[in-house]
Amino acid sequence: MELRAAGYGSITYGKKGYNRVAIPYRDPTKKLGLFTQDETGLNIIHGIIPINVQKDFTGNPLPNEARIISACFGNFRLVNLYVVNGVDIQSEQFKIKQTLM
Repeated sequence: MELRAAGYGSITYGKKGYNRVAIPYRDPTKKLGLFTQDETGLNIIHGIIPINVQKDFTGNPLPNEARIISACFGNFRLVNLYVVNGVDIQSEQFKIKQTLM
């Protein structure tokens, strides 16, 4: 609610209070100046809508754990990845992490 009040939206993926990733973005319906420069000088646009949102990835060995989300903003793809390393190196989870490297 505080993000929305400040003029931001968010895309989330995961379970509340557990594995969760998010991408906050400026809400294009709010009048917050997001500045860009072009050949005519300084222009103001009012946010960019995230498109092509992807949650998870093909071949994820832990598909029930929300660890990655990405979205395109214009020609730019933003990826948010949550990687934890709090397990014993002999555990199965650590072995899965090693296969992803």
